[in-house]
Amino acid sequence: MIRFRTHMSSSRGNCIQVDHEGATLLLDCGFPRQRACNGVLDGIRGELLVLISHAHNDHLSNSALKALAKRQVP
Repeated sequence: MIRFRTHMSSSRGNCIQVDHEGATLLLDCGFPRQRACNGVLDGIRGELLVLISHAHNDHLSNSALKALAKRQVP
């Protein structure tokens, strides 16, 4: 079963999580605070993929880049 979860959807940030068969896709990662991003990433088990729709700060923030780099997400 595919599971969708919207973490943020506004001009302050966007992130949709899609889980399927042990893998997680984050569509955009525009968290305004690293703490919020870490909270989402800490709950992910299995393979993590990140897809950024376009290069605006509300779709990929500096705080998210730091959190993803810390976890060595390519």
